[in-house]
Amino acid sequence: MRIDRLHATDALPEMPLDGKDVLVLSPTPTYPLDAGNRKRIYHCCRELQERGARIHFVYYPLEWPFTCIPQDAVKEMTSQWDRFHLLPVARPLQAPPEDGRSYHLIDEWWDRESIEPTLKWLFQRGTYDAFVVNYPYLSKAFELAPPRTLRILDMHDQFTGRRELLEGMGIAPEFFYTTGDQEAIALDRADLVWAIKDQEADFFRTLTDTPVVALPHVEPPLNVERRRDPADDGYLVLGIVGARNSFNSRNAAVFVRDVLPLLSRFAAPLKIRFGGGMCADLESWGQLPAGVELAGRFSQPEDYYTMVDAVLVPMAAGTGLKTKAVEAFALGMPVISYKHAVEGIPVTHPFHNCTSSRELADCCIELAFNPDRLEELRSASKQTYRRLADVAASAFDVTVRSIIEKPVIVMAIASGFVDANSAYRAMALDTFRSVRNVGRPVFYFDRPLPGGFADWAEQFKWLATEVKAVLSPAAALAMGVAIGSTDGHSFPLFYSVATLGECLSKQREAALWLLDLPKELEHGSLEVHGVRQTFVHLDALRLADDWSEATIEATAARHPQFTLATYSPIHDDPLRSRLPDSEWLQMPRSDDTRQPARAEAMNWDLCPLRASDLEVSEVTDGFVASRRDSSRIHYLNRTAAFILEICDGRVRAGDMPGLVAMAFDLDHPPAGDVECCLTELIKEGLVACNTDPISGGLIMQSGSGSALSATESRTQPSENAGRVTPQGGPNPA
Repeated sequence: MRIDRLHATDALPEMPLDGKDVLVLSPTPTYPLDAGNRKRIYHCCRELQERGARIHFVYYPLEWPFTCIPQDAVKEMTSQWDRFHLLPVARPLQAPPEDGRSYHLIDEWWDRESIEPTLKWLFQRGTYDAFVVNYPYLSKAFELAPPRTLRILDMHDQFTGRRELLEGMGIAPEFFYTTGDQEAIALDRADLVWAIKDQEADFFRTLTDTPVVALPHVEPPLNVERRRDPADDGYLVLGIVGARNSFNSRNAAVFVRDVLPLLSRFAAPLKIRFGGGMCADLESWGQLPAGVELAGRFSQPEDYYTMVDAVLVPMAAGTGLKTKAVEAFALGMPVISYKHAVEGIPVTHPFHNCTSSRELADCCIELAFNPDRLEELRSASKQTYRRLADVAASAFDVTVRSIIEKPVIVMAIASGFVDANSAYRAMALDTFRSVRNVGRPVFYFDRPLPGGFADWAEQFKWLATEVKAVLSPAAALAMGVAIGSTDGHSFPLFYSVATLGECLSKQREAALWLLDLPKELEHGSLEVHGVRQTFVHLDALRLADDWSEATIEATAARHPQFTLATYSPIHDDPLRSRLPDSEWLQMPRSDDTRQPARAEAMNWDLCPLRASDLEVSEVTDGFVASRRDSSRIHYLNRTAAFILEICDGRVRAGDMPGLVAMAFDLDHPPAGDVECCLTELIKEGLVACNTDPISGGLIMQSGSGSALSATESRTQPSENAGRVTPQGGPNPA
């Protein structure tokens, strides 16, 4: 699928990703910015951030051994992004193909023990709108992302044929190289693929049906001023810059072998000044050819580019986009390059399209004897940069639309939702369960929630994987919540601060459910343009105890386009005759199978609390739990571990079957299985029988209800059961 088929013509709103969260997995650091791939990842993340997104950066250090990561780099990356997570490394880095194969399998470098637990933890504790994975060898990460998260694969390069390309250049195979069928596996896992240039995008489209856009690397423009050293007088200084890798070293050697003799033959007043990490390899040459200098590394690009009059990009072979060419165009430098070196860059000047070493030498000689043409090349570079920036902006627009066009349901919720025993909470949750399959729910709170932000976030943590929250500015102020996107908490529930109008303007045709009446609606100041449909939940508003029937009627009359929703027969509602022009929706009542069964032995209205000295760790097929002073260990499957986790003294036992159903996507709340699991947890002392601080009653009765069998399979025994298996003595594992 090509970019023109993905591109929509309607304009994006300002800051279209405001309130959106983007998770990024990268094997490459974003500091220091001394290599092309580092700059690529940094600028892509920065662009999304400048469009309003919060960036949650997960760094798996493939380039540095874990114990040798410079702490200044960690500190800088922590400050660059809204959240930064550093992973350990649990396998050899950049290993050659296994079992003597000639190519890597796509998942050979996947670190299951390091990456998987962190990603699972993150996806359980936050709702991410997009997940960007850098490089195909980490694409297995997409299998851990929930379906509503847009999965974006940044390829950076084409890895099919890379081995053959290296061998053709006389370079031993290095880094990662694979085959088309393996690369296709990675592409198929994504919802959207970023290719770094058109040529590679066309190739990827032959491997996959996943939409592919060409997103070239682009950097912010910057003008540099030439600072001439007296030793450069009378010379035109041409710069060749690159990171330390085999491609750059090999191309430098070929330039010196093939082009430098042609320049010397004409006695052109030229100097060739190499810069960057590649100089470390070039020092091994010993005596440098006449007219060749090594400037070494530099902390900022402009530190080097002030030392040269024009830039040479003599790369006749390689893959990906040449980021040093992009850097030169962004700085407005005069450029001479091979045609291959500017693939994917919309160049216009003939000096940018040399096809042989002779052509490259001729351009250098022409410029040396006619330095007035430098200004002509500067102008061409600025024109090329503008075109390149437009291409990149269009690709980002496609990406942004793919993110924001995911359906969203905004639910205005009253503060009574935090009362675990209220009928309002039960009705709001029922509505949430009904609409969550239609779109991603966003809870909007117009008024402060009791207990402050910390208590509120603790109560909402079980919803973090499915819901985001938006607080009105007044509610945020009253709760002591920071308004800045990076100043407040991001766990366990992602939130933003905005008015209802601002919240809706950031969505594209969202549906709005009113289970509360925000002041903007109550006072008639809100214009809900672009909202697909608005539903007024009459039963919830009446349960909220904050709104009189007269206020509800006045709001509905002021907005006749709203649909009035009720569980009761429409003709029995008192507003039906007074609002004859309104649209009505009779909502189906939840059938009894969705409600937790009330077992006689279980006090479903109280809140269980796990033991304070409990230690839980993950094993291959589940979890192991033990208490510090006990010689007994307990094996838990994932369902039982989830139930144990939510036993925090705040969650009602009666809510747990519904939470289990939500967490494991079950059709019905498994009340019987939850009762058995809780009974076993209490029996084994993993859950304490404390007293509920509100009612004073026992949290749990450990009466009848058989424990789940220790002989059942270690995998989830049924779609809804939790298993606790006690073992005496030390851990046999």
